[in-house]
Amino acid sequence: MVGTIPLGYGDGLTRRLTGAEVLVNGQRCQILGKLAMDAMMIRLPGPLPLGTKVTVLGRDGDEEITLDEWANFTGFAPWELSINLNDRLIREISD
Repeated sequence: MVGTIPLGYGDGLTRRLTGAEVLVNGQRCQILGKLAMDAMMIRLPGPLPLGTKVTVLGRDGDEEITLDEWANFTGFAPWELSINLNDRLIREISD
């Protein structure tokens, strides 16, 4: 199953994230294909309802996606990745 997430390089994500992962219901899901300006495709673990929360950076359950992980995957420094993230992205800061 493939899902579409309304985030892409227009939001400051690098197109080099193809093959990296996001979190859906605490499970790692691979980013498929090239990121579009306003969308990315991910491999889903099964059918999910529209509006299911996807964590691009951060923790969901026991899993976590970090800037360091993205940096290792893409070859960019973590700060290079973070400064490109724009104001359209929803941020939830927690301890």
